[in-house]
Amino acid sequence: MRAILVDWLVDVQLKFKLKTETLYLAVGLIDRYLEVHPVVRAKLQLVGISAMYLASMYEEGQDGSCPEVRRWVYICDNAYRQKEISDMHRRMAVFFSERSFSLSTPNAVTFLEQLQKQLSIGKNSEAYLLSQFYAELTLQEYKMLGYRPSLIAASAVYIALDMVADQSMPCSIEYPRQTSVTCSAASKKAALLAGGAQATWSTEKALLPCVGEMRRLDAAPQNPKLNAVARKYQKLLGGEPLTRPADRGSRA
Repeated sequence: MRAILVDWLVDVQLKFKLKTETLYLAVGLIDRYLEVHPVVRAKLQLVGISAMYLASMYEEGQDGSCPEVRRWVYICDNAYRQKEISDMHRRMAVFFSERSFSLSTPNAVTFLEQLQKQLSIGKNSEAYLLSQFYAELTLQEYKMLGYRPSLIAASAVYIALDMVADQSMPCSIEYPRQTSVTCSAASKKAALLAGGAQATWSTEKALLPCVGEMRRLDAAPQNPKLNAVARKYQKLLGGEPLTRPADRGSRA
């Protein structure tokens, strides 16, 4: 049920044009809340949409793009009333406040954006979108909670750079149009591993277990009810396939 809920929240994020950070924060809030307050199946979507509401207030509130309560009711197909969503949102806010849980705690997308910037992986480039895809693919899988967010981010970048190994990319993200000054994907992957000495990985071997899990998630037969992430990034990549058969077996 958790996987179905997260898959639906990906569609909600797209429908409301929310930030990726909002989605990651919402999933984290759901997991932490349910650890202490398990709910019956009929209320799981209520927890999910309330977590998304809370996350959007934090991530989207400053620019005024946080949807109003009535829009959350609409996106749930009126399964819950405004009061139910407002009450659950309030209970969750109190729950996290009482435990001094910081909504700014880094998650996988936080580390992913740092790595993309450090490695000058331009936004909306193929490598950028593929790394976003592989990281987001892990949100539905409960077992991936066993990996640190920084390791998930590094593994996603590692796979993406493997998949664009034949491409040259700008060495500097500040000057993407200076195509005469380019770096290979391999050199960026080497830089990724070098930077890992200060993080949770210091060798290629340290990344491979998480990389293997991500590749298996991608290679598994697609459940038509759990394909929101694939649909999202396939559209962003112009309808191109998200995976290449030759890549799936490598380094898994």
